[in-house]
Amino acid sequence: MILREAARLFHERGFHGTSIGEIGAAAGVKGPTVYRHFPDKNAVLVALIERSADRSESDVAQVRRDGGTPAELLARLIEVQVRQAVEDGPVTVVAAREVRSLPAGTSEPLLRRARLNHEQWMGLLSQARPELAKEEAHALVVGVKWLVFTLATGGTGLEADRLHRLIAGMVLDVLLPERPRRAESG
Repeated sequence: MILREAARLFHERGFHGTSIGEIGAAAGVKGPTVYRHFPDKNAVLVALIERSADRSESDVAQVRRDGGTPAELLARLIEVQVRQAVEDGPVTVVAAREVRSLPAGTSEPLLRRARLNHEQWMGLLSQARPELAKEEAHALVVGVKWLVFTLATGGTGLEADRLHRLIAGMVLDVLLPERPRRAESG
């Protein structure tokens, strides 16, 4: 509950615009209770980012274990990462936007994890579409990730499953435009 409310507040007000007391109040506890779980606001942000990164890394590992062609792996990676962004909502944007609010010694391991995820997307895209220059693949991955972050937390009013299908379809269309299409029901 504390982390969920912290993510919401950090998303709405920014890391620096949110106090531990406000996080506690939103979670229905007093500020001192938050300090029993987290030594400071930085630790709350780190916990949010680590939880998001843990889930992402677990999803990527499962996609790789399941195997397939590079295009199939990339398509499944897109599916699970978009699902995470839609389900986790503000955490995704907070992780990307607010990690730089942390001291360098704290943020660097988290940024390394984000770079590894980016490299995994790049690797699969480069294997699936070898005609792309590295710079093109990089621009596409950065662009679609921001598209995902923006739409997943942008208050579209769409139900979560529909939003997931819409975003995943757009990302697939951009990254794998030649893939066979399957008929969508509903």
